[in-house]
Amino acid sequence: MFSMNTSVFYDFMRMTDRPQAAMVYIKNKYGNNLIQKDNLLDIQILDEIIKNITIIVDGKVVNYRNICGIMNEKCMKNPIINILPEMDKLLSRKKKLKFPLQIDPFTYTYELWAINFGGVKYDVNGYVQEVEYIRLVYPVDESNFSKRHWIREWRKAFLRNVNKLDFHSIEIYPCPFLVSELDVKNLADEITPLMSVAVIVVTIFCAMSYTTNSWVKSKPWMGIAAVVSAGLAVVSSFGLMGACGIENVNSNIMLPFLIFATEIDDAFVIVANWRVTDVEDSVEERMGKTYSKSAVSITITTLTNILSFCIAMTAEFPGVRIFSYYATTCVCFTYLYQITFFGSCLALSGYREERRLNAFTFRVTKERSNEHNIEEKNEYAFMEFFRDYVAEILSRPLVKLVVILLYIINLSIGIWGVTLLQEGINFSTFYPKHSKVAKAYQIYYHYFTEFAYPVQIVINTTLDYSQVDIQKSIENLMMKFQSHPNVAGSEFEVSWLKYYKEFQNHPVSKFSMSIYDMTQKQDFIDGLLHVFLRLKAAKQFSTDINFNNNYTDIIRSRFFVLTKNMFDKDIESTVLTDLKKIAKESDLPIIVHSCFFPLVEQIVITKQITLQLFWITSLLVFIVFVSFVPNVICALIVAFSIVSIIVETIGFMSIWGVNLDVFSMTIMILCNGFCINYPAHMCYAFLTSSHSVAKHKLKESLYLVGFPIFQETLVHAMLFIPVFLSIVAFPFKNKSETNSDEREYDIIGGVE
Repeated sequence: MFSMNTSVFYDFMRMTDRPQAAMVYIKNKYGNNLIQKDNLLDIQILDEIIKNITIIVDGKVVNYRNICGIMNEKCMKNPIINILPEMDKLLSRKKKLKFPLQIDPFTYTYELWAINFGGVKYDVNGYVQEVEYIRLVYPVDESNFSKRHWIREWRKAFLRNVNKLDFHSIEIYPCPFLVSELDVKNLADEITPLMSVAVIVVTIFCAMSYTTNSWVKSKPWMGIAAVVSAGLAVVSSFGLMGACGIENVNSNIMLPFLIFATEIDDAFVIVANWRVTDVEDSVEERMGKTYSKSAVSITITTLTNILSFCIAMTAEFPGVRIFSYYATTCVCFTYLYQITFFGSCLALSGYREERRLNAFTFRVTKERSNEHNIEEKNEYAFMEFFRDYVAEILSRPLVKLVVILLYIINLSIGIWGVTLLQEGINFSTFYPKHSKVAKAYQIYYHYFTEFAYPVQIVINTTLDYSQVDIQKSIENLMMKFQSHPNVAGSEFEVSWLKYYKEFQNHPVSKFSMSIYDMTQKQDFIDGLLHVFLRLKAAKQFSTDINFNNNYTDIIRSRFFVLTKNMFDKDIESTVLTDLKKIAKESDLPIIVHSCFFPLVEQIVITKQITLQLFWITSLLVFIVFVSFVPNVICALIVAFSIVSIIVETIGFMSIWGVNLDVFSMTIMILCNGFCINYPAHMCYAFLTSSHSVAKHKLKESLYLVGFPIFQETLVHAMLFIPVFLSIVAFPFKNKSETNSDEREYDIIGGVE
């Protein structure tokens, strides 16, 4: 509705997306007040250094002046930098600065001092006395797409240079949001090479798992086939999504690990069912029996995974939706390749086994006396362990009681943890507590949120603004917003309508506006277009009004209020909820927006979305299971198992201090799909058992799926533990915190 061209006009107040501006926080090393000559001189030097940071990109020399956001045909400057030439007047109090917003009543220009100043002490009239922290902001030209690569590289250079600067009187803290943004990308880059390592490790493990002391019955190539099948699914999925023009997001780095885990799981189940078929049967008969045992349980788990991700497609976060698109297609291709490609490889392996060919040399292997029985015994040793020992132990009454008690205790701890759950991304926890980045986050929330950020009040309908009752209703609406304890008063309101009305009463307008009747809609619009918005001071308001094609109606417009005392995420989420409630109760269709609201909004809706996905998925799992296996009790057990896993996962996550945010919500979506696999395979094996006694059914179930589940758990560990260790270690080797001595670069004359 209100697009912004930063190549022509850059205005923080009117930004609709979170600005990509680089920032730096500054503190006095020897006191609490920065408004001193030494500090201001150092800040002036710092500003010059930052503006002279120069990089070479694609053979071109690029500095800040090539990528800066433009205002009045010049690079937009920090308000504090603009007044440094009048430093002596500022120090002698001849020049006064009004915090947080200083509006000129004659020119309508304003200086938003809340951008630069934090920890401000001011008098009763709002004039600044002392400033504890200063923030320098360097906006970039985000409208010019050809400069995106330049901007990305310059921001990296900015961070590297700022981290190595040292001044006599001021202490510098890097922009924490930029550090986190770059570190998340660096983390994804670090995890990506682990994919090849994981593929190699899992391939070796699978090949070894399928190998026995029988050269004929060993199936090492099936382990390789399982990994190749998973790779085909990943490539097919990403290829299809790319061909459809669907954006690839950073969180998709998890999908190859997910698909490898899912594919290997199903492969273990299929091979386990193959092993219990009669070796005297033909390959066709053995394949039929294998698929009759395994295909249904694989279909159930695939369908529930697909449904879980399809539900996640309805999430309000675009990143989560995109992740779900990719995940759904990955799972579909996994199932397709599992049934076709992997099944074909299994059939080929069956023909090789039927002809008594060596698994490695493919030559006929002669069978010695009694070798066949020894081979079978050794081949099924692990499967028999779960049947003869694990099932036997679990069948004892005392063990059942202990298992149930442990389950109740574990679930109780999980439920207790859920009650302590915190929502929202807390990037400061990514870093050591005493690091500069963590300190910079604290500085932002403690010192730069007394007057935080503007909120846009958009009236999203066509109105006749010349009518007095419409003007009055808008004034009343703005007063409702300003009555909120976390919204600043009317003196900080930025309203084109307010200043247009003031201009009509100004002596200068008596001649220029005399030909217009302000009670008539077209005259009101013509005066606005041809007189008011042509004033240099009022041009800023032109982006606040949307006209129809022939300029006979104002179809939408926006106004601005300033938030205050936003000291933590809980307050931010409360304010967002309250402002949206005021908008909803209004007689006019209102949209409330701020460029920072997407970060805040995820706090408000993440928990709601997660709970919704959780319950709907559990219900759908129950329906799918009953559709394939008409046993309500087993379906309830599977559904209840999933509920327990999710509750315990969230509970322990909360106890370990992990917030529920977009990232952990994505993990919970994965968990929804993962946790169906084991109980579904176990229940299906139990129900299709040929035995009538429950104990014997349990033994057969564990005989068929116990060892595959154990193998799959090991595969999960191999896939995710390296990633986990990389993430845990990442804050401590954070490049943004590294000593400048450890870097291999030089800056000569400002050129990197």
